[in-house]
Amino acid sequence: MLRPIALFTLLMVSGLSQAAQPWEGVWRGQIGSYPITACLQADEYNSRGLYYYQKHLTPIGLSLSDKAPKAISQWEENGSAAKWENVSVGKDGVLQGTWRDKGKSLSIKLNPVPSTGDADQACLSNEFHRALETPAKIKSKVEQFDGQNYLEAWLDTSDEDNRISRIVVAATASEQPKLNAEVVRALKADQQEQFECLRSALVYSGYAGNLSQQSKLSLLTAHWYVIETNSNEFCGGAHPNYGTNYQTFQRGKAEEINVWQWFNSTAVTFDGQFAKPNKPLRQLLVQAWEKNADDECKNIGTDEDVWNVSPSKTGLMFMPFVSHAMFVCSDQVEITYSKLEKLLSPQGKAAIASIKADLKQRQ
Repeated sequence: MLRPIALFTLLMVSGLSQAAQPWEGVWRGQIGSYPITACLQADEYNSRGLYYYQKHLTPIGLSLSDKAPKAISQWEENGSAAKWENVSVGKDGVLQGTWRDKGKSLSIKLNPVPSTGDADQACLSNEFHRALETPAKIKSKVEQFDGQNYLEAWLDTSDEDNRISRIVVAATASEQPKLNAEVVRALKADQQEQFECLRSALVYSGYAGNLSQQSKLSLLTAHWYVIETNSNEFCGGAHPNYGTNYQTFQRGKAEEINVWQWFNSTAVTFDGQFAKPNKPLRQLLVQAWEKNADDECKNIGTDEDVWNVSPSKTGLMFMPFVSHAMFVCSDQVEITYSKLEKLLSPQGKAAIASIKADLKQRQ
């Protein structure tokens, strides 16, 4: 699932060209008598930090207010008038200073926390975030789609903006779907990615991020199924990202089906992993798109080369991959199986015949 998050973090890390300063790192100690954990870091553009009171676990942003980037005498708390003043690191390695707000002052005394090297930046590290992140329990429930059982498994959280779920379909329609080790591993990996996203958002934007990925079925037959996954994420970049993806599977097989392989050379031309629609398929796409598209999206059928394709009960569904600015145009259109018959490969004809037979059997 890791997509823009890793790239965004890589771009930020690439700015770390200067040597680390003595004050960079994770720190633990007290403001007055209140235990805190803090992180301070710098790159060639900015110096920033975070801290939280260990009682409240609510991160507070810090921005360096000194003009000289190597001087750390004063930091400002984001969103308040509070300041850290006269901050310095002594020969004993202890960071000291004074916290001031509205005439009140408290001493700051922090000791360095040894780094395990899990992150290039202190404010993205496990040492800083461990207390803020509680792994969610995995829950599951048997549901029904078109009269057949499937299993929904999810990370148990009350925050809908960070809900993550996956779908389990049994190898055969007669079997009961069960939570298996593979799905548990996948959900744990999803949560780790979510943690990385939330860390990045907090550090680089100063705001709480979110990453949700919720899956549901759009087709389920005796031999085939299609999973629709809707994602919503903000990891600290220029804007949130939204997306929908459709994945096609044969029951009992873990590998995703490349539905583009269902087309013959008259319909598509392959360019690496991408399939570009040729004129006969393009004409069908344009016709289908023009029936449903708003004015601002009317050229999508003509202009877009990259599409997600998946089977439905009556045809193949096509969804364009568009930029963030054109997300409103990322709808699906259907081309019926009868219209596609001459454009199908032997593999495609066999797959669609199997889907039709499954559906007929259930009638």
